[in-house]
Amino acid sequence: DSFLRDTLVPTVLQLLPGFLLGGAAILSFEAQLLLTASYRSSGLEAVVTRESCEFSMSVPSAILYILALALFLFGSAESLIFAVAANLFLMLLPGFLLIGARSLLVLSLRLQGGGTVLVVLILGLLCCNFIGGLLVLSLWGASGTALLPLRERLMRQSGQNGQ
Repeated sequence: DSFLRDTLVPTVLQLLPGFLLGGAAILSFEAQLLLTASYRSSGLEAVVTRESCEFSMSVPSAILYILALALFLFGSAESLIFAVAANLFLMLLPGFLLIGARSLLVLSLRLQGGGTVLVVLILGLLCCNFIGGLLVLSLWGASGTALLPLRERLMRQSGQNGQ
């Protein structure tokens, strides 16, 4: 009884905004998918653009997520900074999980024989340590998003030098 009152209730109250906004992000993404599916089924394919079907997160949100994850994992649980970092982490987690899963799916489809090995390794990680697997998958998505401008710049430079 005292454990619940002294430890669990304050922690849940601190993390409640992150849980609520993370859940709202998931519901809004599913609503967007339902809307585009209803447009397609009613014959309004012209309304459905590529941008409306593509899910992306910004580079500043990726950097913020990586910093919040580091503070969440290595910070002191009694500080205000921990509460803010944990809420940011929970708010951005669903988006970067989706981006990380999509990125690994694309990578495994591009690799001819190595794609199955990659999928088996990820599934093994999720079976052995589910929370750790989710953290790795979301960090994969966030780091890919954060490094996207650098990758595009290098591709442009190599394309100009090669011509």
